[in-house]
Amino acid sequence: LQPARRTAVDIALDTVNLRTADARPDLARRARYSMRRLAWLVPRARVSLTTIEGPGGALYQRCHVVLHTFGSRRVAVTTLARDCRVAMDQAFRRAGRAVLRMWEAPLRRRLHAPTPGRT
Repeated sequence: LQPARRTAVDIALDTVNLRTADARPDLARRARYSMRRLAWLVPRARVSLTTIEGPGGALYQRCHVVLHTFGSRRVAVTTLARDCRVAMDQAFRRAGRAVLRMWEAPLRRRLHAPTPGRT
């Protein structure tokens, strides 16, 4: 018997106004690495990285992640950070937790439901 092969997540990376556009391959690799454990639950992800100007003229990186799960449900998360890698890591961490909570919610409801006929 051969072990089951994991399917990779299809990640669409969009870098608008990003000053570090030469880091695009590295960012795509980090996104695939972040999604490796959720590949069985999330077939597609869309990542949008933009540079925005914050208070006092400081530049911030905004990362918007949309995960498309099986069953056509979506999870969208947006984070801000001074570095694009940090913003992307935070966004994938938050989105992954949200997907797992969404997936576990029906199980929790069944486990904590009152037993019929008991008072």
